[in-house]
Amino acid sequence: MSKTGLWLCTVYVLLTAACVIYAFSLDEAKGRYVFLQLPVALQAALADALGMSGWLITMSWPIAYLVLASPVLLLLYGAGILRDYLGKH
Repeated sequence: MSKTGLWLCTVYVLLTAACVIYAFSLDEAKGRYVFLQLPVALQAALADALGMSGWLITMSWPIAYLVLASPVLLLLYGAGILRDYLGKH
């Protein structure tokens, strides 16, 4: 188990939760949309660049987070494993 990977994933999840909580505390729709989009904006941009934005439009926020954030968590955990490995050698 990679402590660094878990730490990276925890930071991402906490920042995502903070954005979502703050988004729902806002009264205006535009601000809410911006803060809901922040945690998955880079992934959504990549999907758009790959021509896959059509299916993103039909998704609810929870499903979009599940689809777009899950690979990021895997990558962050993998980066933690790599960092731990390189730190030992």
